[in-house]
Amino acid sequence: MELPQQILNLLPYPCRYYFQKEIRKASPKAVRQDVQQFHLEPNVYFETYWKKYGIGKGPAVIFYAFEEEVLKFDFFGKGKGHFHTQLLKPAPTEREVLFFAEETVKAQIERAIFEFEHNLYWYLQRHPLKSIRQLQFDNDSLIKTLKLVKAKLISYDQ
Repeated sequence: MELPQQILNLLPYPCRYYFQKEIRKASPKAVRQDVQQFHLEPNVYFETYWKKYGIGKGPAVIFYAFEEEVLKFDFFGKGKGHFHTQLLKPAPTEREVLFFAEETVKAQIERAIFEFEHNLYWYLQRHPLKSIRQLQFDNDSLIKTLKLVKAKLISYDQ
């Protein structure tokens, strides 16, 4: 079921979150190529892929926990690279996208890896779902997995 964003913004947060999740599950698969998963632990993984979408094309990565999209980075280069996060918020917002200050795809990938290494728990602790807010994992495993994720993301851009 697809609802225009203006109508979604009128819904209370839990309802809006549900509909947005359903829309994400139904639509983006067609624009993803060469999908690869890197598991951190059961039910927690990174998914990398090449993305071709209306505003650009380039590598992308999603951090999933319990089949929920927690963070998604789209590396489209100058003025187009951005990321999405699901935060617990008291009021509706117009946009759920943060644009990179970094201008190149490689620099945007480096920034995303930095965010995962140093700020992932900040994002997790602000997620609407309690199970994700309480998520803990081994830092060495995270670093090891991120090295594989980074190598794959860089390989897409060559």
